[in-house]
Amino acid sequence: MQIKIRGQRLELGEVEHQARECLGSHAQVVAEMIRLNGDNQKAILSLFVRCNLDENTNGQELFYRTVQVSDGVELARASSALEVALAQRLPQYMIPSLYIRVTTLPLSASGKVDRKQLRKIGETISAKDVAEIQATGGQEKRQPITEEERVLRDLWVQVLNIEANNIGIDDSLIRLGGDSIYAMVIVGDRIFDRPV
Repeated sequence: MQIKIRGQRLELGEVEHQARECLGSHAQVVAEMIRLNGDNQKAILSLFVRCNLDENTNGQELFYRTVQVSDGVELARASSALEVALAQRLPQYMIPSLYIRVTTLPLSASGKVDRKQLRKIGETISAKDVAEIQATGGQEKRQPITEEERVLRDLWVQVLNIEANNIGIDDSLIRLGGDSIYAMVIVGDRIFDRPV
């Protein structure tokens, strides 16, 4: 299935194949575009993962941080080993922004994965949940020091609709759910509302 996200066309099957190669044969994966609770404008490429292990077949850690969203559903932060492995196989725009671990994948009457149900699961996830999982290893985020860093953080707060304390100077706009459109809004706001 082909989708368009962040202005790029991508094949979900290719994302799933490469993720399966990285995660190992024990994991079932489904890539899907979801929209967070309360934000029908922002599409996020997510990887639903059903596996019982926290390591792949090579013994590498897959996920190092999880946040429970609901019964049987938790957001997971990919380990750096998994991020590097995916980056070697996929272009940046095809790397999932969100990893969702599930105990079971919903199936349709025909026995195929029910993508509509996966999108409904995505709608239960809030931007706050995403920001919480993106926190670097459970450590406190490094807060802005300079005025420019504070202005940029405040612009991200407005555009991404997340709390200021969930954004650190080491965060990525894309990883927090932004895209090139949000970047243009931020630049436009910075240039016209806060001239140098």
